[in-house]
Amino acid sequence: MNNFKNKLDNHSEHVKKVGSHCNTEETTKQALILPLLDILGFTPYDPTKVKAEFKADFPGEKANERVDYALFCQDLPVMFIEAKSWSEELTNHCPQLSRYFNATPEVAVAAITNGREWRFFTDLEQKNIMDSSPFLKIKIEELQDNDYEQLYQFRYDQFKPEALRTLAEESIYFSLFTKTITCSSSNLI
Repeated sequence: MNNFKNKLDNHSEHVKKVGSHCNTEETTKQALILPLLDILGFTPYDPTKVKAEFKADFPGEKANERVDYALFCQDLPVMFIEAKSWSEELTNHCPQLSRYFNATPEVAVAAITNGREWRFFTDLEQKNIMDSSPFLKIKIEELQDNDYEQLYQFRYDQFKPEALRTLAEESIYFSLFTKTITCSSSNLI
C-alpha cells in the first residue's frame, strides 16, 4: 500500500504541475488520465486491459457512440471512463456517460474525469441504469487519507464489482448519515 500511496502522491504533484497545460481532451488523456490508469494496474498499452474508443451503443439511440476508455478484467468490460479536458466542468457530461453505462450491462462502474477530479458512478438505484449522483468524488490534487484506500479498490488486481458496489453503498449511507447529523446538530443550536 505504501508503494501505491507514493505513486498516487507523485501523480498528484504531476497533475498540479502540468494540469493547466492540458487544454485539450487528448492532452489531458495522455498527460493525466493514462498515467493514473497505469498506477491502477490497467496498463494503457495492453489492449486486454484498456481499450480506447470502445463502442457503447444503446440500441435504437445514437449509432456508433464510443466511450473514451473501457477497462477490462478477464475479457469483460468492467469500467467505462469518459475524459474531458482539464479545465472542463464535469457535471454537464454525465448524461453522455450514462448512455454508455446503460448500454453495457457488464460494466459495474463508470467514471468521468478531467484528470484533476474523478467522479465514480454505479447503478444502486436501478439495475443497469447509472445513478444520477456519483458515489465517489476524488480530487487528485487534494488527496485525502481515505482516497488512497478507495482508489486501491480500483486496482486491476483488486477489481471486484461487488466490492465496489459495497463501497458505493457505504459512501452513500455515510454521506446521508453525515448530512443527518449535521442537520440535527444545527437544529440544536
